[in-house]
Amino acid sequence: MYQEKANEWRRSAKAFVLVYDVTSRISFEAVKETWLPLALALAENASIKDHIFVICGNKCDLDASRAVKADEGEQLAASVSSSFKSLFFETSTVSKVNLKEMFEAIGRAYLEIYSDSLNGSKEAKAKSDRGNCAIS
Repeated sequence: MYQEKANEWRRSAKAFVLVYDVTSRISFEAVKETWLPLALALAENASIKDHIFVICGNKCDLDASRAVKADEGEQLAASVSSSFKSLFFETSTVSKVNLKEMFEAIGRAYLEIYSDSLNGSKEAKAKSDRGNCAIS
């Protein structure tokens, strides 16, 4: 049951936040080689074409243990198809670095894309009403 619901949420997602650990090359490669291509495939096959992709390097407060440079994350975000909005952030959940800024940027990007629904457009409103927020 959960897996079916998770798949439904992924198919209707409007934003994908792909997080890797800056102290782990393996986690970065997993985002680059597995999770980003999967999310892009879901977005490209979705009925809703306006998606936001966030590449997020977490644990930026552990600079001495860093295995992934910030510019690698930036380049990965820049590699996302120009059909979609892409953002890059480095965060620390422990030190609370850039968490608020990342979610505010996602909100601003969403409003930028779906602003018509705020103005009463029936088509945009219907498009906006189909979305869910899920963390899986």
